[in-house]
Amino acid sequence: MDGGHTRLLRNRAQLSQPSVAAAATLASPAPPRSATAALPAVLPRPARGATPAPRQPDLRPVPAPATSERDGAARVLREHAARGLPTPRHASHPAEQTARAALLAPGQAAERRLHHAWSLLLGLLALAGFVALWNFVAWWGAYPEFILPRPATVLARFLALAADGTLLRHASLTAQEALGGFLIGLVFATLVGYPLAKVRVLEQVISPYLVASQSVPIVALAPLLVLWFGFGLTSKVLAASLIAFFPILVNVIVGVRSVDHASRELMRTLSASRWDVFAKLEVPAALPIYLGGMRVGITLSVIGAVVGEFVGADGGLGYMIAQSRGLFDTATLFVALLALMALALCFYGAVLSLERLLLAGRRRA
Repeated sequence: MDGGHTRLLRNRAQLSQPSVAAAATLASPAPPRSATAALPAVLPRPARGATPAPRQPDLRPVPAPATSERDGAARVLREHAARGLPTPRHASHPAEQTARAALLAPGQAAERRLHHAWSLLLGLLALAGFVALWNFVAWWGAYPEFILPRPATVLARFLALAADGTLLRHASLTAQEALGGFLIGLVFATLVGYPLAKVRVLEQVISPYLVASQSVPIVALAPLLVLWFGFGLTSKVLAASLIAFFPILVNVIVGVRSVDHASRELMRTLSASRWDVFAKLEVPAALPIYLGGMRVGITLSVIGAVVGEFVGADGGLGYMIAQSRGLFDTATLFVALLALMALALCFYGAVLSLERLLLAGRRRA
């Protein structure tokens, strides 16, 4: 009886041990989630000699700054500007960069307008000073009109020639000759200069003859051109194209050769075709130098057209100058000279505007 009772008590004790353990487990406080999340995960160690797997980069997109952040950055920059504090040149946050650009854009535009206004004012002041000096010299020396006419006389002659259409007729003829010669010289200089820039042997063979041809002045070639092609428009266009050809040719060669060798190697690595190399690498790299050659060539083409008109023509500003010189009509000669200056400035300004248009994106970058 005692032995059976003892066994019953022992069995009850064994059954009560798991319940006590479970109760103790449930009663113990659980660790916080943050602490549990902060615990490092137990990862299996790589085998001896094995290369660990590389960590994958985080390719998640960076979220754009919120509108409140941009407004806050703009507010801070405005407060800096109001207090006279220096604005940081390089903002560290994209929102600050956007706000800084928005704040500085009106100021930069106003500064550019002010700079243009000052340039125009200085140009007008220089012109007024030149006219005043010219008038003073003519008055002080008491020169006759056929030697040094006064500005008032030249202005009156200009208005008379402009009223009857004489000045416009001669100026338009010279403009056609100069522009036609410039375009012909531009095309031939581009077609000849690109192969010379690409093939060194071809340049070594042809360049001496091109340089030697430039030693002959256009004044000496103009009579031959008039003799061969007559007194019409063709001889003057050829004279203008010959004088504009060489500077454009040199700039084409220099521009194509200015392409970085590393950029060429990169295009070759990317298996780019010849057209891709030409259109996407050589043309953008050579364009500023090419446009510089155009600026020089367009002004020289006016000189070539006038030289051709000196030799033999029945119209044009060069014809007006030659005729006025023979008649001692110095006032008309001055009008023709001023018209030539204005024509060259218009051509130069047109090429400069084209350059600004083509290179606008590069300047903004």
